[in-house]
Amino acid sequence: MKIFDHVSGSYLDHQGARIYYEVAGNPDGPVLLVIHGGFGHLRNFNYIIPELFSHYKVIGMDTRGHGKSTCGGNGLSYELIQQDAEKIIALLEVKTLCIMGFNDGGTVAYRLAAKAKLFTVEKIVTISSRWRLKDAEDCEELLRGINSGDYKSKFPGIYDLYQLQNPEPDFESFAEDLIRMWFDAEPSGYPDENVNAIGCPLLMIRGEKDLILTQESGSELVALLKNGKLVSIPSAGHQVFSDQPELFNNVVYDFLRPAPLSNRVVQS
Repeated sequence: MKIFDHVSGSYLDHQGARIYYEVAGNPDGPVLLVIHGGFGHLRNFNYIIPELFSHYKVIGMDTRGHGKSTCGGNGLSYELIQQDAEKIIALLEVKTLCIMGFNDGGTVAYRLAAKAKLFTVEKIVTISSRWRLKDAEDCEELLRGINSGDYKSKFPGIYDLYQLQNPEPDFESFAEDLIRMWFDAEPSGYPDENVNAIGCPLLMIRGEKDLILTQESGSELVALLKNGKLVSIPSAGHQVFSDQPELFNNVVYDFLRPAPLSNRVVQS
């Protein structure tokens, strides 16, 4: 079973950027597209969902400016990342898939599912992922407080890996682009109430102690969906998969199995 290695992938040239992507997992399995969060990279999913590589053909991408992908000259936006993902889906001739996204990756997943035309999204899992600008505004001080110097000192391993991997490293500009994306009030930003166009089953997972995404926001999202479910996992924060890995994995695996899903909120 192959997992992501940051070696065996390919590049897509799109809108001024070189986007790195890989295909791993079970080559005969159903397709699962995974999209990482801000300051992350595709190999994060080796630890988030290790068992899914046995069952799914897993497509991962380093989103613009992250990992081995360049940012290009257009900055960052959820719309641009959505379009990059759509190009990869088309290039790999995928017609049906599930999508999983963490943080910013989940925001992109909402956009992909709401606007899907050339492919069918069967299920979505979002992890601690904002769907409207209000969610960013509610924790504005926290998000705007993430500057490049602060991040480098708090997370030196992530910074060092970025410097090592990225073909055009510029961490200060990268951090500034991310913050601008988080507060993008234009149509290129959050899907907001356009999430009601999502017709497939959707699972939103958050940690009970998450400061980035509230229970209220998750409940309001589920109310807009045709087929949605919210799970808040106790004793867990933003990186719920690290804080409660066993419970997180059980929730994800149960959801991805073929089963009916009704609109409901679940407090685990």
